[in-house]
Amino acid sequence: MCASGGRCLFASTLALTIIHIFHRSPSSSMESKKRPHAEEVSSAVSKKRVLSTSNGVPYVNGVNHDHGEPDVDNLELFRKEAIYRRMKHYSREHERGQIRIAELERRKNACEAGLAAMSACWSQLVQAIRLVAQPDDLPPAAPHVRDLFDMSSRLSYEDAPDLVSALEDNMNATRTLVSRFVSLGSQVQGGQDVYEKCQKAQTECFALRSEIQIIREKWQDAESKAHSYHEQLLAAENSIERRQSKTIRPTQASKKADCESPEEIKEEQKEKPSSPVLPPPLHINGSSDMDVEAQSHLTNIRDTEIEQLRNQVAELTSARLDLFMNTRSPPLDLVAKSPHYRVLLEHSAFLTHSLSETQAENTRLAEELQTALDSRKQWQDSVEMTANQTNQDLKSLILKRDNENARLRDQRDQYYAELNERRAKDGVKTASLKELQALCEARADRNAMLESQLSRHKAQLAATARNEDLMHFLLGDQSNEQSYIDDLKKRVTAAEHRTAAVNQTLSIFQDDHPNVVQHMQAEANALQELATVNASLDRYERILGDPKSCDLWKRLELQDEELQRLQLVNAQLSKDKEATYNEMIQLGSAWEALDRQLRSKVFDLREMEERLSKVTLEKAKSDNKFYASMRDKESIDLERKTLLRNQEKHGKTIERYMESERNLAAQVMSLERDLATTRKLYEGRFTDLSVLRGEIREAQLQQLDNTQKYTECRTLMTEQERELLQRHSEIQRLTEELAMSKKQIDRHLIKLKERSAGTSSSREGELEEELDRTLVQKAFKCTACKGAQFRDTVITKCWHTFCRSCVDARLSTRQRKCPSCNDPFGAANVQQIFLQ
Repeated sequence: MCASGGRCLFASTLALTIIHIFHRSPSSSMESKKRPHAEEVSSAVSKKRVLSTSNGVPYVNGVNHDHGEPDVDNLELFRKEAIYRRMKHYSREHERGQIRIAELERRKNACEAGLAAMSACWSQLVQAIRLVAQPDDLPPAAPHVRDLFDMSSRLSYEDAPDLVSALEDNMNATRTLVSRFVSLGSQVQGGQDVYEKCQKAQTECFALRSEIQIIREKWQDAESKAHSYHEQLLAAENSIERRQSKTIRPTQASKKADCESPEEIKEEQKEKPSSPVLPPPLHINGSSDMDVEAQSHLTNIRDTEIEQLRNQVAELTSARLDLFMNTRSPPLDLVAKSPHYRVLLEHSAFLTHSLSETQAENTRLAEELQTALDSRKQWQDSVEMTANQTNQDLKSLILKRDNENARLRDQRDQYYAELNERRAKDGVKTASLKELQALCEARADRNAMLESQLSRHKAQLAATARNEDLMHFLLGDQSNEQSYIDDLKKRVTAAEHRTAAVNQTLSIFQDDHPNVVQHMQAEANALQELATVNASLDRYERILGDPKSCDLWKRLELQDEELQRLQLVNAQLSKDKEATYNEMIQLGSAWEALDRQLRSKVFDLREMEERLSKVTLEKAKSDNKFYASMRDKESIDLERKTLLRNQEKHGKTIERYMESERNLAAQVMSLERDLATTRKLYEGRFTDLSVLRGEIREAQLQQLDNTQKYTECRTLMTEQERELLQRHSEIQRLTEELAMSKKQIDRHLIKLKERSAGTSSSREGELEEELDRTLVQKAFKCTACKGAQFRDTVITKCWHTFCRSCVDARLSTRQRKCPSCNDPFGAANVQQIFLQ
């Protein structure tokens, strides 16, 4: 535990240091993001084209001194390459920052875990001191104790302000508890021991302070070197990117040539206004003496710098390893001599003492547990006896309830029997009622038939009497049972009312016009007589036919014969009617006799049904009594058998319980002896186990510490080797490129001098015209369509110029992107330009 606390303290110190570095790093990173720019010597000659000179060329004195000035296309390419180099620079810086952030995050998590462990250990230590020392009962501490525990006074506020504030916050509580605890221990120990310990502590403190000061100086030196290396690396990377650019190489070569020999160029320009550009000399098999010299010079430089860098890297690696190992994993003897480790040792002794007391308490609690188990056994026996008695009472109650249920079942059966008897009686009554209803329906049908015969006979009598109105009345609908006399009365009453109305009308006219009334009465009488005559005439016409016919007498004879025949038929029918009446009388008498006989049979059947119902009722009562007696007998037999079985079971159960009681008593005695032996073995094994656990914990902590140290050393060596190789390869490549660039610059200067020596006046004009034409075409012709048309349209989003046809072609399709930079644009971003 002490070792882990020491590691946590060093981890927290290292975390504060890393945070301090991280807070200081943004300024250096911001400075590294500034693009290094070397001041270039401006050209002595203006680049403005002078077309009014004597030679007519677009350059002053006829010579272009700035050979490295790119044309429009090269200028665009130069801008893109510059943006690309800056993006690569930012990408490299971003990757380094991400790696640094990941490493700091990992260290931060480790430091937070160590800080949490240290806080927990510190809290536990303070609580243990409070429990042991009881600070409320101790005397107050001396005033000079504050200087002994004020660790913040030994630190620098500039290096670790967070650590200083944290130590000042915890200083008061720590000083109060630890000082009183030390004062309590000083009362027992002698003064000589305290003095010797104080001397040792001071010596150790001075040694640690000197080591910390050396480590801090080494760390600051390493940090400054790291910053300088980082700045050199950024500058070298930017320089390499610029040297590798195709557009910057010729520009830098020409600028360096101008800077080295401006006076010579000016003299040559004065002597020779313009000179043609000669082709470079050819080399046999692609090599020359200058290349061989450059390679040998480059090899010497490379060997010298390699040796120097190797020595420097070895020294820095060893120094950094020593510094890193001392800060991350301090030696064990240093940790063992720390005051925190000693406090934790004392706390471990206190915990050991507490463990022994806890074991004694466990023994006492085991005895109390055994006593509680015995009392629980007695309570369990008493509860079982009470439960058995309660079970017996409940069984007796269940028997009483069964008897009551049997009695209720008997009553229910009796009620069911009585219900069946009443249902049988109701069935007989219902059958008799149905028979009476059938007889009533038969009588009703007979009455309807007789009424129908009576109506037919009445109609036949009316027809015989030649009363047509009566016959129609009898043959009509007689549902309202209205008689013929009532119908005649109604007709007479209607005729009287009508006659009274007519007479009243005539009386009204008689006072004013008596003649008119007389005429109306005479007319009415005449009309009445006419109606009578018409009725008689119609009757005669029905009998005699048309009076205009000539065979009237023949018809009378035929009717007379028919009348005689009908009279004979009527006589025969009257005799048949008498015979029919006699048959009907006989049938009526027979019907009445059968009806009397049927009634007598119905009465006999009713008496027989009543006797049958009485017999059925008596039989049901006797069956119920028989079944009740049988059920009583079966229940008594079943109860007797149940009691016998229960008696046998109870006897066997009592014997089994007695046997088990004897076995359990023997087992309890043997188990108590085994328990005593096991308790002794457990106590011994528990003590051994505690010792072994402490040893295992210490071994695990030691193993974790060694493993962590090995892993950190292995990771550190791997990272350093990888970084060393990368730096070595980059430096070597940069040195080679630098040497080659110097050689190329020298060759270009020599070639430039040779080219400026030879001139030709005839060739000079043609070259100038061709150059002018080429520059004009490149500057004003559209690059998208390969110089077919002039530039007259600009894209305002990226400010690139093209011809109108190329822009319209892209607007008409979906591919609305600039041909030069591929930026998307729309019709609103297109405008026309005019050149003057």
